[in-house]
Amino acid sequence: MIRYMFSRITNHALRITHYESRITNHALRITHYALRITHYALRITLYALRFTLYASRFTHHVSRITFHVSRFTFHVSRITHHVSRITHQKGAVMGNLLEKAASPEVLNAAWRRFRKDKAVWEPGLSRREMERNIGYHLLRLSDELRTDSYIPNPVRFFPVNKGDGRQRIISATTLRDKVAQRAVLNVIEDMGERFFHHDSFGYRPGRTIDMALARVRECMLCGLKWVIDADIEACFDNIPHKPLIRIMQSLISDKELVSLIRRWLDVGAVRRGFLATAKGIPQGSVLSPFLCNVYMTSWDNEMAARNLPFVRFADDFLVFSASREDAEKAYSCVDKALKRLGLSLNGKKTRIAPCGPGVRFLGKKLPKLKRNTPFK
Repeated sequence: MIRYMFSRITNHALRITHYESRITNHALRITHYALRITHYALRITLYALRFTLYASRFTHHVSRITFHVSRFTFHVSRITHHVSRITHQKGAVMGNLLEKAASPEVLNAAWRRFRKDKAVWEPGLSRREMERNIGYHLLRLSDELRTDSYIPNPVRFFPVNKGDGRQRIISATTLRDKVAQRAVLNVIEDMGERFFHHDSFGYRPGRTIDMALARVRECMLCGLKWVIDADIEACFDNIPHKPLIRIMQSLISDKELVSLIRRWLDVGAVRRGFLATAKGIPQGSVLSPFLCNVYMTSWDNEMAARNLPFVRFADDFLVFSASREDAEKAYSCVDKALKRLGLSLNGKKTRIAPCGPGVRFLGKKLPKLKRNTPFK
């Protein structure tokens, strides 16, 4: 009996020991999982810290970018503001050109230039009838120019015989249009003077035929013994409108004034066909010599860039060279430069010749190569 009890007690003790070992094992496993959880928690915390660091750095860079963008926007706005002010001021100044041309003072000065002109004021109104109420008609013309309601009168064309047997088409404009063109020319003439080349002498204030001939004498005395005696084939009749208007737009920013000049060109051009290119400036018009000089200035500048001495008086010019060989090379340059402008040399009248009395320019014979020799 005692042995049986002892065996049972021993058996229970073993079972208790077994459960204790199992409990210990489970406790160790729980501790292991707890350590793993702690490890993962630490890693998560580390990643969170790293993410927070990157987020703060990203936020810092974004803030710097935003700051620089704001500064750039600020400077752009300032530049835009200054450009708009400059454009506004320039537009205000240039926009006043037509306003100035339409002023009674300028129109009156233009009117006085035609005191002896017998042309009609406009179709159906003679000069004498207009002078009976001159104030009304000048003020009406001023108002038409200011309000952009001015419409040029039709231009009359008639042929004039030339010395070579051919004919030149001359235009006849009304006195009203002459006064308006003279008023515009009074306003833009100074701008042209700053634009034109100094070896261009035709139809410019303060420049005369004698000054052009004096420049010819200077070239001859510098040892330039050969000359291209040139004549442009129907220069005024062949000047194309589009490139001329582009030059005028670069010279004059007053769009209304350029539009007015375009209207004068349209009404003064000889019609060559429905699909023909618009070209030709009316000979006899007040503005035509100015427009010719504007268009030919690019040719002047090209000759100067190629070191080809020249003297030009409207569509007549001389180009000087030291030798005949140089003159022949210069002839090719002159011809190509004119063709780029839509113009061409008159082959019958253009020649290469030695400087001297055998060459006539502006109605005068070139002198012999002696100092102080006058033109004849």
